[in-house]
Amino acid sequence: MYLNNNSFLNKKKIVSLFDYGNSIKKNEDNNLIQKRYILGLINSYKGIDGNSKNEKKLSKKKNRLFFLQNNIDSVNRGKTNGSLFYQNNKEIKKMNKNRKIGNNNNNKNVLYAENYKINLTEKPIIEQVPRNVKGRINEWIPEFEENNTLGFFPILLEEMSNEPSPLQIGFEDYMQFNGENVEEIFKNMTREVKINNEPKKIFGMCFFNHKTGALAPLAVYAEIKDVTKVGNNLAVKGLVRGRVIIDEIINQEPCILGKILPIEDKKGLVDTEESLKIVDEIIRIHGQCTTMESHLMEQLDQSFASMNIKLRNDLKESIDAKLEKFQIDPSDVEQKQAFIQIASFAAFDFHLMIVDRYDALMLQNSEDRLRLVRDKIRQKQKQLAIIKNTPKEKLQEILEQ
Repeated sequence: MYLNNNSFLNKKKIVSLFDYGNSIKKNEDNNLIQKRYILGLINSYKGIDGNSKNEKKLSKKKNRLFFLQNNIDSVNRGKTNGSLFYQNNKEIKKMNKNRKIGNNNNNKNVLYAENYKINLTEKPIIEQVPRNVKGRINEWIPEFEENNTLGFFPILLEEMSNEPSPLQIGFEDYMQFNGENVEEIFKNMTREVKINNEPKKIFGMCFFNHKTGALAPLAVYAEIKDVTKVGNNLAVKGLVRGRVIIDEIINQEPCILGKILPIEDKKGLVDTEESLKIVDEIIRIHGQCTTMESHLMEQLDQSFASMNIKLRNDLKESIDAKLEKFQIDPSDVEQKQAFIQIASFAAFDFHLMIVDRYDALMLQNSEDRLRLVRDKIRQKQKQLAIIKNTPKEKLQEILEQ
């Protein structure tokens, strides 16, 4: 992680999740930017063509998300798939042959994150803003004032991923917990709170850099929508409701437990009409990027990937679905800020890399975030145009690396 002192949207220091090194920063030259986007796009689709031999082999492997035990050499980690950390069942069985989660009597109820350093020395400067603002997404739950501790599910992030990820308000999907006594351990991770005056259960999710193992100070919490247990596996469906800042790690047993601080957007919008125009532009160019990606995959004979891209939900539909989940009426003048927030978060999918999403979530100005999202998608649109003009042989060479 590094402290980004030169954010063009926020003069205050914010902690960036990923360190690309001295050569790749906000002012990186065009060649490095192009390389980053080319590699990011190509890597997203390596080996997923259903017509290829590699895909047939990959399709036989069943992947699942799980907690990693302590003292496992990080050099021997499996490859990441999207934004969560997966390994196939064969790798898990081999790794767990003589080391099962919870098989030690002294640590019967313990699930460990991988042997990463819990290092929170670089903390962001967060501006204190009003609580319970009408028309804004209010992320800091009143119960947090009484008890500011939260249990966290550790998630390994890959900075080049652009798939839907828990690092996004409005994200909803299943997380899989594995191990003995998994129900008891998950129970230690959850809290009962009230959301919109209705009793809900929540749990936290914290994020590790898959290269350095550093824990990011920005985390999220999710409302539990469904829990299904099969054997030692617990599938938990969560809807990400808000952000928090991890101020201190209290312990790691039986789960990661931390003290949290609030992070929310400032109240109101400066120029509502301009923001609505930007939302319209984002919806348009988001769809254009999707179409360009699909055509590019067809040119590379990646028919399966092209089909999957075409099957993505339209951004407008995604925004509408999230508005319904958060009970936001876009036609209500008083709820325009919440609408702008949801539109920004929904646009993360597929066209913003994890590193950019993190920076966007660290912002506390809804309009600044909206402009950042628009600029990143504009940038990707330009890079896709460049990739489109790259000789097919060169792109195939990158795919085969």
